[in-house]
Amino acid sequence: MWLDGVYLLPLSLLGVYLITHQHSCGFYLLAVTIGLGLIFNWYVGTIKQQSDHVKAKVVNGKDSFEVENVHANNYLQTTIPYESGWQIRLNGKEVTPKLLDDTLMALSLEKGRNTITMEYHVVHLKLGALLTLIGVILLISTWYLTRKGSQGRK
Repeated sequence: MWLDGVYLLPLSLLGVYLITHQHSCGFYLLAVTIGLGLIFNWYVGTIKQQSDHVKAKVVNGKDSFEVENVHANNYLQTTIPYESGWQIRLNGKEVTPKLLDDTLMALSLEKGRNTITMEYHVVHLKLGALLTLIGVILLISTWYLTRKGSQGRK
């Protein structure tokens, strides 16, 4: 788990350092660090158990996953920001996600097994690439013409 390496390992090392240099606060820091490690690992285990009913895979940039839905009229809430570039298919039919809390996407699920495929296409990618190419051509042309003009004056 990344929290172990980012937060807990440095705190543990600091606790050991303080203990070896006879600071009494080192024992407290080490005890708090071990307690936090236990809590973090328990919490991640709980989240893992809750997400076992979702099977996900990514192939060729397309995220595909299955969700079991026991009740009708349930929504799958995502942590993905709402963007116009998403192409989402629910059980083979293209759907438009709902806006959740003015920020995130939510998908209306059908009762039973739902197969969801999500693919993101960058909006205005071709236009941006074209404008970048025009800018590079103009930059090189300007450089070439100013270089040619300065050589002619010598």
